[in-house]
Amino acid sequence: MEFHASLTMSPITITLILSYVVSSFTLAGSLDAPICYKKHALNEKTTRFTRTVCEEPANAKKSEIEVLKSDFSLSALIVERQIYIGTPSKTTGASGRISFPSQNISDIYFTLKSGQGRFFEVPSGYQKPTRDDSGLLLNTTIVVAADEAVNVYAYQGCAHAYGKQASAFRVKNIKNLGTDYWVLTYFRSYSHLGIVAVKDNTSLSISFNHSDGGSEMNTQDILLNKYDTYYLVLPFDATGTHITSDEKISVVAGVRSIILPKGSKNTEPFCETLEPVSDWGKSFSTVHFLGPQKGNDYIIKFISAENNNTVNWKQGAYQNSTILQQGESQTLLVPANYTNVLEINASKDILLAQFATKGNPPITNPAMTLIPPHENGTEEEIVFPVFDLTYKQNATNYLTVWMPASAKRSDLSLDGMRYVNWREFAEDGSGWKILQTALKEGSHVLMINKGLKVRAIVFAAEHLRSVAYPVV
Repeated sequence: MEFHASLTMSPITITLILSYVVSSFTLAGSLDAPICYKKHALNEKTTRFTRTVCEEPANAKKSEIEVLKSDFSLSALIVERQIYIGTPSKTTGASGRISFPSQNISDIYFTLKSGQGRFFEVPSGYQKPTRDDSGLLLNTTIVVAADEAVNVYAYQGCAHAYGKQASAFRVKNIKNLGTDYWVLTYFRSYSHLGIVAVKDNTSLSISFNHSDGGSEMNTQDILLNKYDTYYLVLPFDATGTHITSDEKISVVAGVRSIILPKGSKNTEPFCETLEPVSDWGKSFSTVHFLGPQKGNDYIIKFISAENNNTVNWKQGAYQNSTILQQGESQTLLVPANYTNVLEINASKDILLAQFATKGNPPITNPAMTLIPPHENGTEEEIVFPVFDLTYKQNATNYLTVWMPASAKRSDLSLDGMRYVNWREFAEDGSGWKILQTALKEGSHVLMINKGLKVRAIVFAAEHLRSVAYPVV
């Protein structure tokens, strides 16, 4: 893609696909979602720490970013669509534009200073997408182009009969996309999948790992052109679905609305851009999104892409393990009163997600984020947003950071400050420290001293809505 002639810069593009899918992630309706459900052809296993239960049904120049985003449409009124763009301070700043190639909307030009991040509203004239009978979306592309590396995040909020709800996630760099994916999500009544091509004539093969799909849905072969989106609504848990392609693709998975745990009143949508198998890892650790003093129960779910994968998890003195085969997943429920680190280690790579649940009082609402493995830490500066969820009350925003045991708190800086009010959890068995601190809404910069690596996620919770997303 090239810039307009009036924009004098190298044609280095970052591409953000916001696929506002008709009828996907619709928010209206009070739908139940069990924390655990029966073992089925997907071979999902669900575990509490006291017993087993299955009872109820942009960091480089010349880079591109690609993502699919959900639409809260039909029975919900979309009130907020935002794109966040930030540039690391190691650059001299960035200039670029946001364009809407399939719609009659003027480009939005931007200039960012070094270390600056800005929030951009998607224009109200942005049209509802069209979709043909095969599930192909035709007019959903938004393109962000810049002359320097930038970080991009996406957010969407809506209003409906129960209040406001939201979803947010990090946008992946095209160089970090892949051709081999296994779906990981949390099931309600339908699973939603979107697959975006970044090149013409991209061949996809989708293998559904669930007998409820019927023999006619065991495998689908699809041909997509650049920026085409193949969208699926599946009446079963899409976890374990295998997607391969001959060119890089972006894959998103989620639910339109979910209640966690069953019996609570408020629903929440979530979706996540999945990691290709090449970016999975073997070692993870998790803590409560908001700290154990404020948090509710949370859920961990992980999946294996290989056979005979031994996965061990440790919660204090309690230890357990399972052996997963290809496409199998495991679900763990971590109680609110557990205050330490949960450690998960696998003999082969896994993909792992953490889900917030709704409590009473409603401190948090359902949200999903992938947890970066220890192997994928970065030495790079992280420029990231905290989106404003304020509705009936101010939101509570937390940053969770993993850093090596050899690092000190003073090795981290947040928004230029070395001495931050961090809460430090006990070091996990893999030699990583976990720290948390509260944040205000806005743009932030996280740095760690040279030679050390860091990983981080953001969680934001308001009375009626929560979002979570990795920032590295």
